[in-house]
Amino acid sequence: MKQLSTLSILFLSTFLLTQCGPPEAMEAPEELVRRVTVDTEILQPELFRSYLKQVGTATSDKDAILSSEVQGRLLRYTVSKGERVEEGQVIAKIDDATLKQEVRRMEAMVRQSKLQYDRQKDLFDKGVGSQSDLDNAELAYEQQAAALASLRVSLDNTVLKAPFVGTLEQTFADPGELLSPGTPVARVVSTTELYVTVGIPSRYVGILAEGDPVRLQFNQREDLQVEGVIQFVGSTIDPQSRSFEVEVGFPNPNEIIKIDMVADVEVVLDDMPNSIVVGEEFVFSKQGRMVAYIVGEDPQGNPISREVEIDHGPVYKSQTVILSGLNPGDQFITNGSSYLQDGTRLQIRTSTSSSNGSGAAAAEATLSQTLN
Repeated sequence: MKQLSTLSILFLSTFLLTQCGPPEAMEAPEELVRRVTVDTEILQPELFRSYLKQVGTATSDKDAILSSEVQGRLLRYTVSKGERVEEGQVIAKIDDATLKQEVRRMEAMVRQSKLQYDRQKDLFDKGVGSQSDLDNAELAYEQQAAALASLRVSLDNTVLKAPFVGTLEQTFADPGELLSPGTPVARVVSTTELYVTVGIPSRYVGILAEGDPVRLQFNQREDLQVEGVIQFVGSTIDPQSRSFEVEVGFPNPNEIIKIDMVADVEVVLDDMPNSIVVGEEFVFSKQGRMVAYIVGEDPQGNPISREVEIDHGPVYKSQTVILSGLNPGDQFITNGSSYLQDGTRLQIRTSTSSSNGSGAAAAEATLSQTLN
């Protein structure tokens, strides 16, 4: 009886295995399929603009220190410090009494030498005087006439005039002070036309050119931002800093910006409209290729990852321009893409437009550089 029960159990087991079929023919339930949760964005063309950020100082070609060209006592200033002056307007007066006396004395000597020359010429014309006497008289007259002209120039230089329209910024001497030639007296500046000088690392030679747009921000204040244009690119490299000089001109009609103010200079390096821009962290190197992932579908219509080979361009602030491999309208996978392979089933958590995502930030990405 016991032997019969054992045979019955074996027969029943064989029957059941035959009816169920092999284990590999069974399909796993849908809820057990592995999925990776990801975020996506719909790619849209946008502007990619990157900047090289340097520091420069504002300066002006119209910044002049007026010095005394004669010896004399400073009598007075005719304008006050900070006052607006016009071109040619008198700023200061130096005592000219001694020079006036010298001019009168020299005028008398010139008249005397002129009479002497005229007499010698009259005698020479009559055949009485010699050529040597006539030449000496002529030379004496010309020398004294030249000395008189020099004195008159010195007399004019006792009046200091503004070389251009501007402001009397500083005075260096007090009325009553004795001045010598070369003594600084006053400083006149104009801030209506300023420019910023900045050193650019030599590795950017050939990238910048006159006429390129530049953004300036002074003293790190949002209300002191202006747009400028490169007006000069240096032709030599500083051997110490390995940089070349660039001048950026900008309008200053209200003269808010002052000379020697520090400016953050943002020079445009790349200006690429209608670009596909994605986060650099969502692009991967795989077996010598650069790849990224977009959303596709399997034969059953389920969302899966599709691996695409890409070629990328400039990279700034973790944003990169995609030159090929991605197209407008692609559903680009962002967060979670590092866990993917080609054909991975997806659970899409969020989907946004790239114009509202990280790519938009790339349009104003700024790369800070320091001089080597």
